[in-house]
Amino acid sequence: MFGSDVEQPVEPNSRNRWTRWAPIAGVGGLVMLSFVAVLVAARIPTLWSDPPAVDLVDVPVRYAVPADDAGSARVVSTSRVLGVRAGGRYRAYMISGLTEMRYHVVNDVVGGVPVAVTYCDRENCARVYAAPGQVAPTNLAVGGYQDSDGMLLRIGRYRYSQKSGLPIGAGDPPFPYAAIVVEDTTWGEWRKAHPDSDIVVGGDV
Repeated sequence: MFGSDVEQPVEPNSRNRWTRWAPIAGVGGLVMLSFVAVLVAARIPTLWSDPPAVDLVDVPVRYAVPADDAGSARVVSTSRVLGVRAGGRYRAYMISGLTEMRYHVVNDVVGGVPVAVTYCDRENCARVYAAPGQVAPTNLAVGGYQDSDGMLLRIGRYRYSQKSGLPIGAGDPPFPYAAIVVEDTTWGEWRKAHPDSDIVVGGDV
């Protein structure tokens, strides 16, 4: 009378809903798992590979060509130069003569003080190092490039960061030269401030 033993009608759609969607859900899950697996596989070489190797080169040590005095140098006033003062003397170095890798470092003597003018065109980074009290010119050369340290300077078999002067190898001796002020300016402005300055054109000139 109360229908307790009578099977209640069930809507067809609600009874088989999961059965109908299960195959689609399964295929979607497999596709997602495959996609994740591809991503993980692509990342494994990056996660387990060694850091990028340092690009090392052994560019020969180069010394400055004779400097021209301000009166005879045929340099336009807008030429970009690196201005250096050492031993009471002023000297400019044309950046256009430092842009090739083999010319990135030039060893010179200014006012009796050995100096090394260094320029990295890749990062537009200029550093000048001096060796007060030393008679012989400095012996710096280009030693390569490293992403974290920029251009590398070489002294014999040892390499140092151009930007910081810190050694690259653990236990290597400290950098033997001291950084001095360098001015990035134009030849016209530098000559106006220091009329007695001479200039190194650089390159093979």
